Amino acid sequence: MLRAILEILRYRPLKALAETRSVLLFLKSRIIFNLFSVPGVQFAQKVKAQRISSFVAERPLAKIIVGDETIIYYDTQIEAYGDSEVVIGHNSVIGGANIISRAGIQIGNRTLLSWGIFIQDFDPHPTDKQKRAEQVLRMTSRSRSNLHVEGGHGSIHKKNNAFPKKKISIGSDVWIGANVIILKGVTIGDGSVVAAGSVVTSGTYPENALLAGNPARVCRVFPDHSIESSLSLGARNVNDHLQS
Repeated sequence: MLRAILEILRYRPLKALAETRSVLLFLKSRIIFNLFSVPGVQFAQKVKAQRISSFVAERPLAKIIVGDETIIYYDTQIEAYGDSEVVIGHNSVIGGANIISRAGIQIGNRTLLSWGIFIQDFDPHPTDKQKRAEQVLRMTSRSRSNLHVEGGHGSIHKKNNAFPKKKISIGSDVWIGANVIILKGVTIGDGSVVAAGSVVTSGTYPENALLAGNPARVCRVFPDHSIESSLSLGARNVNDHLQS
Protein backbone atom coordinates (compact mmCIF):
# COMPACT_ATOMS: atom_id res chain seq x y z
CA MET A 1 0.00 0.00 0.00
CA LEU A 2 2.75 2.42 0.97
CA ARG A 3 4.66 1.54 -2.19
CA ALA A 4 1.63 2.33 -4.34
CA ILE A 5 1.20 5.70 -2.62
CA LEU A 6 4.88 6.55 -3.16
CA GLU A 7 4.63 5.62 -6.86
CA ILE A 8 1.62 7.91 -7.28
CA LEU A 9 3.47 10.76 -5.57
CA ARG A 10 6.47 10.21 -7.81
CA TYR A 11 4.88 9.63 -11.20
CA ARG A 12 1.49 11.35 -10.85
CA PRO A 13 1.83 14.15 -8.29
CA LEU A 14 -1.13 16.12 -9.68
CA LYS A 15 -3.32 13.03 -9.28
CA ALA A 16 -2.21 12.79 -5.66
CA LEU A 17 -3.10 16.44 -5.09
CA ALA A 18 -6.55 15.92 -6.67
CA GLU A 19 -7.23 12.89 -4.48
CA THR A 20 -6.12 14.79 -1.38
CA ARG A 21 -8.46 17.67 -2.27
CA SER A 22 -11.32 15.23 -2.79
CA VAL A 23 -10.81 13.66 0.64
CA LEU A 24 -10.61 17.07 2.32
CA LEU A 25 -13.85 18.19 0.66
CA PHE A 26 -15.65 15.12 1.96
CA LEU A 27 -14.25 15.72 5.44
CA LYS A 28 -15.19 19.41 5.44
CA SER A 29 -18.79 18.70 4.44
CA ARG A 30 -19.12 15.92 7.02
CA ILE A 31 -17.99 18.28 9.78
CA ILE A 32 -20.46 20.95 8.65
CA PHE A 33 -23.36 18.47 8.47
CA ASN A 34 -22.52 17.18 11.94
CA LEU A 35 -22.47 20.70 13.38
CA PHE A 36 -25.39 22.27 11.52
CA SER A 37 -28.66 20.92 10.20
CA VAL A 38 -29.60 21.83 6.63
CA PRO A 39 -33.35 22.59 6.36
CA GLY A 40 -35.19 19.94 4.36
CA VAL A 41 -32.09 17.78 3.83
CA GLN A 42 -31.90 14.33 5.47
CA PHE A 43 -28.74 12.24 5.33
CA ALA A 44 -28.54 8.60 6.37
CA GLN A 45 -25.37 7.21 7.92
CA LYS A 46 -22.03 7.44 6.11
CA VAL A 47 -23.23 9.68 3.30
CA LYS A 48 -20.27 11.37 1.61
CA ALA A 49 -20.89 14.73 -0.07
CA GLN A 50 -18.20 17.16 -1.16
CA ARG A 51 -20.23 20.38 -1.04
CA ILE A 52 -22.96 21.41 1.38
CA SER A 53 -24.29 24.02 -1.08
CA SER A 54 -25.14 21.18 -3.48
CA PHE A 55 -28.45 20.78 -1.64
CA VAL A 56 -31.35 23.25 -1.79
CA ALA A 57 -34.75 22.35 -0.33
CA GLU A 58 -37.35 25.12 -0.39
CA ARG A 59 -39.07 25.68 2.94
CA PRO A 60 -41.33 24.50 4.39
CA LEU A 61 -42.29 21.34 2.47
CA ALA A 62 -39.59 20.35 -0.01
CA LYS A 63 -37.22 17.54 1.01
CA ILE A 64 -33.99 15.94 -0.15
CA ILE A 65 -33.33 12.47 1.32
CA VAL A 66 -30.04 10.65 0.71
CA GLY A 67 -29.51 6.98 1.61
CA ASP A 68 -26.74 5.25 3.49
CA GLU A 69 -23.18 5.30 2.06
CA THR A 70 -24.14 7.27 -1.04
CA ILE A 71 -21.38 9.43 -2.56
CA ILE A 72 -22.12 12.84 -4.11
CA TYR A 73 -19.30 14.73 -5.78
CA TYR A 74 -18.59 18.45 -5.97
CA ASP A 75 -20.18 19.24 -9.35
CA THR A 76 -23.63 18.01 -8.33
CA GLN A 77 -26.56 20.33 -7.62
CA ILE A 78 -29.80 18.94 -6.16
CA GLU A 79 -32.78 21.29 -5.72
CA ALA A 80 -36.35 20.61 -4.56
CA TYR A 81 -39.14 23.19 -4.68
CA GLY A 82 -42.75 23.41 -3.53
CA ASP A 83 -43.74 20.13 -1.88
CA SER A 84 -41.49 17.90 -3.97
CA GLU A 85 -39.12 15.24 -2.64
CA VAL A 86 -35.84 14.09 -4.14
CA VAL A 87 -35.02 10.65 -2.74
CA ILE A 88 -31.70 8.94 -3.47
CA GLY A 89 -31.17 5.35 -2.35
CA HIS A 90 -28.24 3.77 -0.58
CA ASN A 91 -24.79 3.05 -2.03
CA SER A 92 -25.36 5.25 -5.07
CA VAL A 93 -22.73 7.46 -6.70
CA ILE A 94 -23.41 10.84 -8.36
CA GLY A 95 -20.42 12.24 -10.22
CA GLY A 96 -21.88 15.48 -11.50
CA ALA A 97 -25.58 16.11 -12.06
CA ASN A 98 -28.16 18.89 -11.94
CA ILE A 99 -31.29 17.41 -10.38
CA ILE A 100 -34.17 19.91 -10.19
CA SER A 101 -37.59 18.90 -8.87
CA ARG A 102 -41.06 20.34 -8.40
CA ALA A 103 -43.00 17.06 -8.64
CA GLY A 104 -40.74 14.37 -7.16
CA ILE A 105 -37.65 12.44 -8.23
CA GLN A 106 -36.79 8.93 -6.99
CA ILE A 107 -33.35 7.38 -7.58
CA GLY A 108 -32.79 3.80 -6.47
CA ASN A 109 -30.02 1.91 -4.71
CA ARG A 110 -26.55 1.26 -6.16
CA THR A 111 -27.25 3.61 -9.04
CA LEU A 112 -24.42 5.37 -10.90
CA LEU A 113 -24.78 8.86 -12.34
CA SER A 114 -21.84 10.09 -14.39
CA TRP A 115 -20.95 13.73 -15.23
CA GLY A 116 -22.90 16.42 -17.04
CA ILE A 117 -26.31 14.87 -16.29
CA PHE A 118 -29.48 16.96 -16.23
CA ILE A 119 -32.68 15.67 -14.58
CA GLN A 120 -35.77 17.90 -14.29
CA ASP A 121 -39.38 16.91 -13.63
CA PHE A 122 -41.12 20.10 -14.81
CA ASP A 123 -41.13 22.57 -17.70
CA PRO A 124 -39.86 25.93 -16.40
CA HIS A 125 -41.04 27.92 -19.44
CA PRO A 126 -44.29 27.93 -21.47
CA THR A 127 -44.30 26.52 -24.99
CA ASP A 128 -46.77 29.25 -26.05
CA LYS A 129 -44.61 32.04 -27.46
CA GLN A 130 -46.82 34.87 -26.11
CA LYS A 131 -46.76 33.51 -22.55
CA ARG A 132 -43.05 32.85 -22.86
CA ALA A 133 -42.43 36.41 -24.05
CA GLU A 134 -44.37 37.78 -21.06
CA GLN A 135 -42.34 35.60 -18.74
CA VAL A 136 -39.04 36.73 -20.24
CA LEU A 137 -40.09 40.36 -19.92
CA ARG A 138 -40.82 39.82 -16.25
CA MET A 139 -37.44 38.10 -15.83
CA THR A 140 -35.60 41.00 -17.44
CA SER A 141 -37.59 43.80 -15.82
CA ARG A 142 -35.99 46.34 -13.54
CA SER A 143 -37.14 44.78 -10.29
CA ARG A 144 -34.85 42.09 -8.89
CA SER A 145 -37.86 40.57 -7.12
CA ASN A 146 -39.33 39.67 -10.50
CA LEU A 147 -36.18 37.73 -11.32
CA HIS A 148 -36.61 35.74 -8.13
CA VAL A 149 -40.18 34.91 -9.07
CA GLU A 150 -39.48 33.76 -12.62
CA GLY A 151 -35.74 33.24 -12.63
CA GLY A 152 -33.33 30.35 -12.64
CA HIS A 153 -33.02 27.24 -10.52
CA GLY A 154 -32.58 29.17 -7.29
CA SER A 155 -35.83 31.08 -7.67
CA ILE A 156 -39.17 30.45 -6.03
CA HIS A 157 -41.02 29.93 -9.34
CA LYS A 158 -44.26 31.19 -7.85
CA LYS A 159 -46.01 31.36 -11.22
CA ASN A 160 -44.62 28.05 -12.50
CA ASN A 161 -47.16 25.90 -10.68
CA ALA A 162 -49.36 25.77 -13.78
CA PHE A 163 -46.50 24.49 -15.91
CA PRO A 164 -46.44 20.75 -16.69
CA LYS A 165 -44.72 18.59 -14.10
CA LYS A 166 -44.59 14.85 -13.51
CA LYS A 167 -42.57 12.61 -11.25
CA ILE A 168 -39.39 10.87 -12.39
CA SER A 169 -38.39 7.40 -11.19
CA ILE A 170 -34.96 5.86 -11.79
CA GLY A 171 -34.62 2.31 -10.52
CA SER A 172 -31.91 0.52 -8.60
CA ASP A 173 -28.66 -0.69 -10.21
CA VAL A 174 -29.04 1.79 -13.05
CA TRP A 175 -26.08 3.38 -14.85
CA ILE A 176 -26.68 6.85 -16.32
CA GLY A 177 -23.88 7.80 -18.74
CA ALA A 178 -22.29 11.22 -19.20
CA ASN A 179 -24.31 14.17 -20.55
CA VAL A 180 -27.67 12.41 -20.35
CA ILE A 181 -30.88 14.47 -20.11
CA ILE A 182 -33.93 13.02 -18.34
CA LEU A 183 -37.18 14.98 -18.44
CA LYS A 184 -40.53 14.87 -16.67
CA GLY A 185 -42.61 11.70 -16.44
CA VAL A 186 -39.78 9.25 -17.14
CA THR A 187 -39.58 5.86 -15.41
CA ILE A 188 -36.42 3.80 -15.91
CA GLY A 189 -36.51 0.21 -14.70
CA ASP A 190 -34.01 -1.51 -12.43
CA GLY A 191 -30.71 -2.62 -13.93
CA SER A 192 -30.93 -0.38 -16.98
CA VAL A 193 -28.14 1.55 -18.72
CA VAL A 194 -28.64 4.95 -20.39
CA ALA A 195 -25.96 5.59 -22.99
CA ALA A 196 -23.91 8.80 -22.90
CA GLY A 197 -25.56 11.79 -24.56
CA SER A 198 -29.06 10.28 -24.61
CA VAL A 199 -32.19 12.41 -24.16
CA VAL A 200 -34.95 10.57 -22.30
CA THR A 201 -38.05 12.67 -22.89
CA SER A 202 -40.96 10.59 -21.60
CA GLY A 203 -42.33 7.12 -21.06
CA THR A 204 -41.75 3.99 -19.01
CA TYR A 205 -38.75 1.82 -19.82
CA PRO A 206 -38.38 -1.82 -18.77
CA GLU A 207 -35.87 -3.33 -16.40
CA ASN A 208 -32.40 -4.28 -17.68
CA ALA A 209 -32.78 -2.15 -20.81
CA LEU A 210 -30.09 -0.33 -22.77
CA LEU A 211 -31.42 3.13 -23.73
CA ALA A 212 -29.73 5.31 -26.32
CA GLY A 213 -30.47 8.15 -28.74
CA ASN A 214 -32.44 11.39 -28.96
CA PRO A 215 -35.17 10.68 -28.13
CA ALA A 216 -33.95 7.61 -26.26
CA ARG A 217 -35.25 4.20 -27.22
CA VAL A 218 -34.68 0.65 -26.02
CA CYS A 219 -31.79 -0.80 -28.04
CA ARG A 220 -31.61 -4.12 -26.24
CA VAL A 221 -32.58 -5.88 -23.03
CA PHE A 222 -29.88 -7.48 -20.89
CA PRO A 223 -30.34 -10.92 -19.31
CA ASP A 224 -32.05 -10.66 -15.95
CA HIS A 225 -29.68 -11.41 -13.07
CA SER A 226 -31.27 -10.75 -9.71
CA ILE A 227 -28.78 -8.48 -7.97
CA GLU A 228 -30.61 -8.47 -4.64
CA SER A 229 -30.54 -12.29 -4.62
CA SER A 230 -26.88 -12.36 -5.63
CA LEU A 231 -25.96 -9.93 -2.86
CA SER A 232 -27.89 -11.96 -0.30
CA LEU A 233 -26.24 -15.18 -1.52
CA GLY A 234 -22.82 -13.54 -1.35
CA ALA A 235 -23.45 -12.37 2.19
CA ARG A 236 -24.52 -15.88 3.22
CA ASN A 237 -21.40 -17.37 1.63
CA VAL A 238 -19.19 -14.94 3.54
CA ASN A 239 -20.96 -15.74 6.81
CA ASP A 240 -20.64 -19.47 6.17
CA HIS A 241 -16.93 -19.05 5.47
CA LEU A 242 -16.39 -17.05 8.66
CA GLN A 243 -18.24 -19.64 10.73
CA SER A 244 -16.38 -22.61 9.26
